[in-house]
Amino acid sequence: MRNIIGALSVLVLIIGAVIWNSHHMSTITGKAALYLDSALSAESRQDSDAAVQAAKELAAYWKAQRSYLESVLMHNELDEIEETISAFLSAAKTDDYETFCASGDLLYIQFSHLCELEQWRIGNIL
Repeated sequence: MRNIIGALSVLVLIIGAVIWNSHHMSTITGKAALYLDSALSAESRQDSDAAVQAAKELAAYWKAQRSYLESVLMHNELDEIEETISAFLSAAKTDDYETFCASGDLLYIQFSHLCELEQWRIGNIL
């Protein structure tokens, strides 16, 4: 009986960790998307200084989350996002509107993909 209670306790703990991680990932990508929105809307208003500042804030925020993200995600996913953020920031600095918009669209897709990877489901528990 003790073994069953112990096993169930561990299972509940694992499920709780998966649910918390899913929520935390949604929070991280949601905040990153807000920085992205800010940069894209500034660029659409032709305020390149504000777009560069928002892109810098996005890059700094993502870098600050790196240690947590490395512990729960595959490194190639993170590397791809960081490359896209770098291209996004570079395009903002050089006023390359097409690359800026394309990188922004790709970042939306990548952030959405991260949330899908970390959704609460049985595969993430096992």
